[in-house]
Amino acid sequence: MTSKTVQFPTTSNVKKSASMLGDFKSEMRKLTWPTKADVTRGTKAVLASLFVFGLGIYVVDLSIRGALNLIQTAVNVLFR
Repeated sequence: MTSKTVQFPTTSNVKKSASMLGDFKSEMRKLTWPTKADVTRGTKAVLASLFVFGLGIYVVDLSIRGALNLIQTAVNVLFR
């Protein structure tokens, strides 16, 4: 059975952690959040692009389905 030793934090580790926390708080104060208008504009852009890509995929799907149906019809006419 292996025993694990418990390491208590040293003074230098505590100071490093406190320094890191202070740096984190300092960086968080520097953040600028987007305005409501920016978020709205970004949301509209995402929704518009989703619609356009979805429509494109739908058109490609219809084209492939039509081509496959045409091939199936041709095979049925030729080989029956």
